[in-house]
Amino acid sequence: MDNWDDLKFLLAVSKAGSMSGAARLLGTNVATVSRRMERLADLLGTEPFQRTPRGWETNPLVKGLIEVAETFEGHIDKELNHVSTTNDERQPVRIGAPPIVSSQVLFPALLGTEGRMKSIAPEFTDRLTPGGLGDHDIIIQDRLPEGGRLLSRKLGAMVFRVYAPPEYTAGAWVSLSEATGYTQPNQLGRKVMGTEPVATASTFMQMFELAQQNRIAAVLPDLLARKYNSLSPLGGSEDCISYDLFVLYHETRKGDPVIEATLDWINYAFLKAKGHA
Repeated sequence: MDNWDDLKFLLAVSKAGSMSGAARLLGTNVATVSRRMERLADLLGTEPFQRTPRGWETNPLVKGLIEVAETFEGHIDKELNHVSTTNDERQPVRIGAPPIVSSQVLFPALLGTEGRMKSIAPEFTDRLTPGGLGDHDIIIQDRLPEGGRLLSRKLGAMVFRVYAPPEYTAGAWVSLSEATGYTQPNQLGRKVMGTEPVATASTFMQMFELAQQNRIAAVLPDLLARKYNSLSPLGGSEDCISYDLFVLYHETRKGDPVIEATLDWINYAFLKAKGHA
């Protein structure tokens, strides 16, 4: 392969899942990405990606090539960060996490962290469903990866109960959309409330806003409910669910000073949220 730069485009499409997403990652346009994919297809003798009703999917024949490109990129990023962290500039790091984790754990720990943030400039994105890294450097989710080359650390757990504001409408509650793939919160809500939900939301933060503004119940994390004295738990002490949370990153980034600094800060954020920091 004469032009190794083509692998960068291949990896970007794999991460983003679309030509437009790859163009955003690379700071270019869709036409350029498309031309690179056409050139790569001519070189390989097969299309790197196949269009399906679900969107673009990776051709199994090029998965090994993508893994090589991902490993190469990880090593390059790590070595660049070893060099760049010797100056005073903050290095960007892209963190994907569920909105409830970002808003209730990470955001409150952004400032006043005793130098933990001096070398990093985090970029936060919402991750509504678990999966691979995608275009992130680090992700936080409630399950371990099924395969791949991701390293993981357990951060702790979030406990959820049914909460309601004072003088709430009896039997009225909001559920999490079934499209999210999370069924336990809705099962808990039906058990405690004994009724079907009056509305659905795509995130726990949306559920919280719906509950507050309409004086109805919702399944919310203890961490959030503790901030509002007006919210009271419903049901018995055993009526709760718990999700373990893990932080994941690619194995090639082990020892990367930017990744290590970010992991240290994330751990601090979770300790602070629990009142231990």
